[in-house]
Amino acid sequence: MDTWAKPRKESINLEKKFAERTTCHGLGHIVDQDVPKPRRYWWSVVTLAASIGCLIGCIQLLQYVLSYPTNIDIEIEHQDSLVFPAVTICNFNQLTKTSLTEEDNRHLETLLRMYHHKGSVDKKDLEIASSYFRNKTGTDFHLQSLTDDLGHRKKDIIISCLWDGQVCGPENFTTTFTIYGNCYTFNSGKPNHSLVSQQSKGSAFGLRLVLNIEQYKYSGKLSYGSPDAGLRFAVHSVDDLPEMDAEGMSIPPGMHAYASIPGVDIIQGLTKPWGKCGQRKLKYHNHYSVPSCKRELEIDYILNECSCQQPHHPGNSTHCPPFLMFDCVLPALGNFRASNMESIASKCPVACIEMEYNADVSYSLIPSQVAADEISQKYNVSTIIENAQKQGINITSTNIEFIRQNFAFLDVYYKDLYTSKTIQKEVGGFVSFLSDIGGQLGLFVGGSFLTIFEFGEYIYDKCFQQTKRKQRAISRRVQTFREKRRTASMRQSPIHANLSGNLSNLKPNDDIKSSRNVRANGIKSKFTRSPHIASPTNPISPIRTDKNGIR
Repeated sequence: MDTWAKPRKESINLEKKFAERTTCHGLGHIVDQDVPKPRRYWWSVVTLAASIGCLIGCIQLLQYVLSYPTNIDIEIEHQDSLVFPAVTICNFNQLTKTSLTEEDNRHLETLLRMYHHKGSVDKKDLEIASSYFRNKTGTDFHLQSLTDDLGHRKKDIIISCLWDGQVCGPENFTTTFTIYGNCYTFNSGKPNHSLVSQQSKGSAFGLRLVLNIEQYKYSGKLSYGSPDAGLRFAVHSVDDLPEMDAEGMSIPPGMHAYASIPGVDIIQGLTKPWGKCGQRKLKYHNHYSVPSCKRELEIDYILNECSCQQPHHPGNSTHCPPFLMFDCVLPALGNFRASNMESIASKCPVACIEMEYNADVSYSLIPSQVAADEISQKYNVSTIIENAQKQGINITSTNIEFIRQNFAFLDVYYKDLYTSKTIQKEVGGFVSFLSDIGGQLGLFVGGSFLTIFEFGEYIYDKCFQQTKRKQRAISRRVQTFREKRRTASMRQSPIHANLSGNLSNLKPNDDIKSSRNVRANGIKSKFTRSPHIASPTNPISPIRTDKNGIR
């Protein structure tokens, strides 16, 4: 009982000492013996409730941090100048009717309906059309080559061009082949076409175009393009290919379109786990974007299945002839879009940096009654009509009617020079998390960062105390074992036998002094004879020994 009393007392004293010294409120009131028991019980309940509240708050903070929260910051910076975006224009009509016979149109309509996925095509008609153009040109049908030969030319479409008040022309445009056929891009950034910047806001300092849509050359075949008359234009980053279907805006003939750009919108996202943006290296594009990535996946899939590429796709692979388009490409496209949607989304994440040009377009009617003659003279409308008539096109309209049927004006400009950055940022961080945890500790239990060290010190002392207790227990066991072993050895020794004999000669009523003498003479008996055993009538004289204990 006495063996375990001391360690138990030490353990209680350690808890009490910690509770009295710690900066964590409440524990001192619980162990204070001067406080009445009911109040100590009340402090126990309050301290327990506060500790539970602190624990719940810390768990919620940890869950919030593990959800990787983000904030959206918007920064607006005014600039002295801004790089002008690329502007791409396309004609709704893909091929002109000049230089084509009726038989050409009939077979061409079959091929274009298949290339543009407009309705079903009979395979026999496709073989006849392919054979017809092979016999006529000596080569297989090539849609891009045909468009280059029969499409609307930029020198015919672009009547006038002004950039920042300076004259520009068709030579400042590069050709881009899209699903609309030949399209023409200003400020493409390609070799020999350096990028331009707008120095002041307003239409007078931007791009101003006078365009001839050449409606009098429209083929009248729906498979050659769109049923609409006019132009399609897109304002996009110089690093991206134009998405004419998704981003294009239309200009009808006889209209003046004002495309004002409020500024450049830059979107910056975060990678996982905070955001969903990412990037991958592209083979056919210099700049990453989701449409470019999806386009490349489609190109690779068709190349793998059919060993050719579609005419409007970038790359240097062989363009698919009509029979491969019918037998392989169209079924492959259907399979690709039906079975690879999830993999496309995972392989083409949102770009971490995107630039957007959100143009606001407004329109006005041209020409006004008083300006019709001046516009006709300035842009040589009479000469344009005469050239069309020389090509066998019958034009009977007046100049003002011709302008409203074929001309379109386009102004593209910055209405303000600033960049708007939408930035996704991480919320808080490790330091913020520690601050929030400290707030929970201080609010509920009055703790701080140092309180953690106090608990660590208590745990260390507790473990050290347990270690000492184990060491004492082991020491006691060792001591007990040694005593038992010493007792057993003494029983087997001659000293123990002599001592037992001497003790048997003692009377029960001998006093304590006699017992001590017996013990002394019993030990001495190992060196002397038994007659010297002490007795009340024969006291023992002192024994003199040297320093080595020898008498």
